[in-house]
Amino acid sequence: MKASGNPRMLLYPETKELCLEHDGKYGRGYFGACNYDSRLEGEFKLTDLRHKFSVKTLNRHQYRDIDPHATNEERQGGQGTGIGINAIDSDLEVYHGGGEESGPQKKLSPKLEINKYYPFKHTVIHEESKVHVTFELDRGSGFEIVNDGTTNAPKQFFNKKQFEEWSEFWLRLNTPQEPNQRVWMKNILLVKL
Repeated sequence: MKASGNPRMLLYPETKELCLEHDGKYGRGYFGACNYDSRLEGEFKLTDLRHKFSVKTLNRHQYRDIDPHATNEERQGGQGTGIGINAIDSDLEVYHGGGEESGPQKKLSPKLEINKYYPFKHTVIHEESKVHVTFELDRGSGFEIVNDGTTNAPKQFFNKKQFEEWSEFWLRLNTPQEPNQRVWMKNILLVKL
């Protein structure tokens, strides 16, 4: 658990739910699971119209915890997608805290509802000098692609061996800075492609 607002992950065994809670703006939960070309699946439920849920794969943010001398090129920020009630966007963070390549973004119509679970699939595939990201959402009538496109990526994002030796994905909640901000999740699964 990292980032602002003392983030914590609450576990509910009886319903098999995860709840990411924090008191800041950007609470994150990191999961150490090596990934390169992959699909992150699960379900999320927003509880506030102002909240934005995000996922990120191809992530090596915390690699400096393993190697204090790691360069920025060894700390890839990852390919992420953020989704709110009425919009979705994707970007590639070159390294943790710096450099960003904008990717596809769209308005959502109809808007999402709060307090309702939405199954999702976040897929990342490498294509020449770009990373292709697809985000699918099930709003009740099956999965549909709601965001799809590519982002430019520097060469360190194509070092497959490095990602397969050590990488992670994150689940994050972007909010106003208030206490006890929450996003609910379940059935989180990372699939190697």
